[in-house]
Amino acid sequence: MSPHVHFWTRHREALDPWNPDADPDSHPTAYGHAFLELYQRMRSEGRAVTIGPRPPSRSTAVVASLEELVAHQPQIPARMMLRFAASLLGLHRRPSVIVLRVDTYLSVRAPSFTTLEAMPTRASIRLPRQRVLPLLPQRGLCPRDAARGTRLENVAIKAYSYNIPAWVDDDFEERLGDLGLTLRIDTEANGRWTDFTNLDAVLCTHAPGVDDRSKPPTKLVAAWAGGVIPVCGPFVGYLENGTDGETMVVADDDGSEGYLRALRALRERADLAEKIRAALPAAAAQYSPAGVVEENWRALVAAPPIERSKAFAALLGAAPVAALSRVRRLLRRRQG
Repeated sequence: MSPHVHFWTRHREALDPWNPDADPDSHPTAYGHAFLELYQRMRSEGRAVTIGPRPPSRSTAVVASLEELVAHQPQIPARMMLRFAASLLGLHRRPSVIVLRVDTYLSVRAPSFTTLEAMPTRASIRLPRQRVLPLLPQRGLCPRDAARGTRLENVAIKAYSYNIPAWVDDDFEERLGDLGLTLRIDTEANGRWTDFTNLDAVLCTHAPGVDDRSKPPTKLVAAWAGGVIPVCGPFVGYLENGTDGETMVVADDDGSEGYLRALRALRERADLAEKIRAALPAAAAQYSPAGVVEENWRALVAAPPIERSKAFAALLGAAPVAALSRVRRLLRRRQG
């Protein structure tokens, strides 16, 4: 039986032609990065893939994005579970069912009939069906200018504005200045997330209160690909993938003092900075688009087939809840 992987989605824009390399700014969400781009790259390589809300009968594997399934709710809504399960029960074959989890709370449960669940970190794995699959690197990167050589002057934080740590304030910038460093803050407001041209190091932080087991090492991988030294907080995703003193520098705490100490060590030890810079190309190569696509493809086609009884039970459980929810929506519209 020849493998055929179907990417299940109800988003109509997923059906539009898209070249991630020619148009890197489109689909900047976790869904676009981990799901839609993966499909497009597999398709461009000539692999047997399709996309849409109805898997073809020849499907041997069906892939879904947990970000789409949960739709910003505490758990997957009943109507979404109903649609997904129903689309699988109509197939003659028993396909494997793969759910890609990228940046969703660990409290959100994937469907019970999932046969492979891609997790963000090894520390987040709790079930036999779960494993870590590598994510594609940030597309459209402008890497560090090689002419900057051994300079260590410009440092950046790249994050959504609401995820910038509270300790990034005037005092922090002043103390960086005392070290001979200048801070640049790149958020959605200035469009410089992918620009590493004039940078020498990046602070890999997380928003406060986030379970770091749920966060993949995307900032670390982007720093490698951008050719800048990653200075990372002591978070699981970074510790699992990088090596302190070889491919990154780990701050001893996730506050300003920890990052300042790590940066001071880099300033005082030119050999350490040079060692890490030299290791960046090999670290980035582990996450090349071609390599990530190949590893994901092997995992998708090797996943075990669905147990139809579990999908049927999920459908029976979701149907009455979805029907009640629809009735409530109709009543609200009439009252409005």
